[in-house]
Amino acid sequence: PLRLLVLFCAIMLLTWGDQGAFASNRVKGSWPEVENGQEIEFVSGIMTDLDLSSFEDGVLGAMYTVGLIAMSLVFAVLSDYINEFKLVGVGMALWALGCLIVAIAPNYGVMAFARTLVGGGEASVLTLTFPFVDDWAPEKYKVLWFSSLALCQPVGIALGFMVGGSTAEAVGWRGLYFVHAGIGVAFSLL
Repeated sequence: PLRLLVLFCAIMLLTWGDQGAFASNRVKGSWPEVENGQEIEFVSGIMTDLDLSSFEDGVLGAMYTVGLIAMSLVFAVLSDYINEFKLVGVGMALWALGCLIVAIAPNYGVMAFARTLVGGGEASVLTLTFPFVDDWAPEKYKVLWFSSLALCQPVGIALGFMVGGSTAEAVGWRGLYFVHAGIGVAFSLL
């Protein structure tokens, strides 16, 4: 059980890291700022490459949440009929597919669909890992296991913001999401 907790924590760090990476300036990009007639900063990213407004950018975050909420209910119901560990694998495959589509998205509509898939895949992890801890953690370590899993959310977001931003600076935001997709596939096969 402890190895599974470590695996689930790694998966949570990755999937929540996506949220931090997606929010970073190196992934989002920024429009050029002009000061005294001189362009002073421009960072290529999702907003600039897909020519998104701030509203459209905000909707992309909401689409992740829509996928997360809707698929959480689906995974919860399916867990009565299908092994939870297999469902986490299916969710990670869905998450990886969403990341792959993010990497190749040519426009806003495809990106919105992709972010919904990413949130839907994350739903399996969020929905099914906490009941695992409740069922399998030794009684005296249950609170420690729950807190370890729960801490992966904010820590993953923070790491994603830093590491994802740095990676996107090196390989571009599309390259970052190709990497996410590859790691997600690897986790889905475990």
